[in-house]
Amino acid sequence: MTQQRSLEEMMSTSESRNKNWSPPDIFDLAMPDDAERLTQAYRDGRVCNTHNAIGTIARNLFELNHPGGTADELEEYVKQDRFSGREYGKWVLYPWSGDVVRFPEEADYFHMRTDRFRNLITRDQLHRLRDNHVLVGGQSVGSVVTLALIRNLGLREVTISDRAQPNVSGIGRSETSMLDLGLPKIDGTAKRMSLLDPFLVQHHIHEGISRETLEGMRERMPSLVVDEVDDMGSSAEMRDFSKRNRLPYITVSDVDDNAVLEVVRHDLDPSLPLYAGRVRHEEAQNLLNGTMPESDQQDVFARTIGYAHLTPPLIESTLQIGTEVAGIPQKGSTALVAAGVATAACREILLGNKLDTGRYPVKIGRALGKGFTVREWLGAASGYYDHIRSSK
Repeated sequence: MTQQRSLEEMMSTSESRNKNWSPPDIFDLAMPDDAERLTQAYRDGRVCNTHNAIGTIARNLFELNHPGGTADELEEYVKQDRFSGREYGKWVLYPWSGDVVRFPEEADYFHMRTDRFRNLITRDQLHRLRDNHVLVGGQSVGSVVTLALIRNLGLREVTISDRAQPNVSGIGRSETSMLDLGLPKIDGTAKRMSLLDPFLVQHHIHEGISRETLEGMRERMPSLVVDEVDDMGSSAEMRDFSKRNRLPYITVSDVDDNAVLEVVRHDLDPSLPLYAGRVRHEEAQNLLNGTMPESDQQDVFARTIGYAHLTPPLIESTLQIGTEVAGIPQKGSTALVAAGVATAACREILLGNKLDTGRYPVKIGRALGKGFTVREWLGAASGYYDHIRSSK
């Protein structure tokens, strides 16, 4: 008689399907070779679930192409032969999960998933946005920004960078979950991007941002640089890369309930210094060379945001890093605000609309009637300044 295995044995020997990202496998079942490849994937046990929502796809296509159509017209539309077989659209196998999902044709899918933007964003503008490549450095809060860009701009190509793995404390402020633990942050973002758009061209920089990794992008130069890295040296490298290649640069900082957008238009004015002049040339070089002390880096970070935009709770919490708190305090709700601001800024820049070099604070706290007295702010700011001076 076969002895049953214990739960512990089965759990320890079962293979997790939470694997690293790999490109989705896209099948056109109108092509015999693709049909055979997908058949083999089923035979090999690489497919666990099949999701075929062709009825919903057909109805959504009707609504897209016939917004004033009647119920009778809809009924006739969905009965078309192309929806009854398996040839319409693309079948996408996600290797890490074993899911096969039926998608509309790529052009149809792009129009369907961006249809509700019209006419806030015209179809011509959507196509112009799609034909861009954006670099996003950092995939903590940067993951929220990255996915907002994919959802709202319909980009055809994106490069993401991070060298770290997610942790539990990041779940509240980034696009991650317990399933992502133990894998690179990049993989979590990449999987979510592929679920949103399997046709998206992705490039990954697992080594993180450095002069060497950025130089490797010269053959696939981005249209725009979004800086969401945590390291000041890496941030300086992204700024320097943008300046040397005359690329627009943006970064959005979470400041309590508020977000501060910084825009530097090296594309419009190549003579602009790094940090748009808010940081001295010698300081910028020290950041690039890795010779700036940590205390000075904190000061530079505060100046790029603007001391006036810091809130007393944020300042006081920052002073407790390493004693009471493990890292810079951030709210998940503000990460969503930052992603919205970054997406709007990228859209304006890529469409050629006016958005000048400068800082653009978005103060949700003030809009909700939340404020601080001058005395409260001065007390916190003086403590922060004293901390920086004593650290030198």
